[in-house]
Amino acid sequence: MKHYLKLILLVILVVFGINKVRAAECSYKDQALLNKEASNVKITYQLIEDEEEEYLQILITNLNEHLTLEISNDYNDEIMNFSISDAKEGVISFKNIALYKMVTYKINIYGAYNSCSRNLIMTKNISIPYFNIFYDGSVCKNIPDYTYCQKLVKTNMSAEDMAKKINDYYQKQVAPKEEKKEVKTSWVKIVLLIVLGIFGLVLVALIVLIGIKRRNKNVKKK
Repeated sequence: MKHYLKLILLVILVVFGINKVRAAECSYKDQALLNKEASNVKITYQLIEDEEEEYLQILITNLNEHLTLEISNDYNDEIMNFSISDAKEGVISFKNIALYKMVTYKINIYGAYNSCSRNLIMTKNISIPYFNIFYDGSVCKNIPDYTYCQKLVKTNMSAEDMAKKINDYYQKQVAPKEEKKEVKTSWVKIVLLIVLGIFGLVLVALIVLIGIKRRNKNVKKK
């Protein structure tokens, strides 16, 4: 008899346990709703320039009360968590953590709705450019449209490699044109000198001829 009671108790516990697990599962309907809402979450950045500093700010919009965010990055171990209550006028914002290195942020979007609470709904990534130390350099001023001469660049290239690329581009695209200009200018100067020399000789010859004519006239009068 005791054996049967234990068996019945075990069956009841298993049934209730299964129902509890099912209740905790994210339903298809809730998952579909959250997928749609998570896909609408936008992550962008903007350059902030004021009198004191210049930096990049990350902006997150279209978050609602059904979703929460967990944000990590490849620069340090910092983890940030946000919900709609952290938004100001519908926008969540934070300052980029690095100035002179590209940072990639990983944004995990979790459910905060019905049976989908703390379920990972979607992951988005965004890479933030950094301030280019060569931007104001003398070489970049001659090639302002070149990719690696922009104020903000998005690359994992080292400063040494970037400097080499900038210099190589300058030597291929700009230096030959500058040399042609210099050669052309040199030829123009040479031609001008020749013309001026000839003009000078002609002028001297005319002066001499005029002098000879006047002298001949004076001789005839005597």
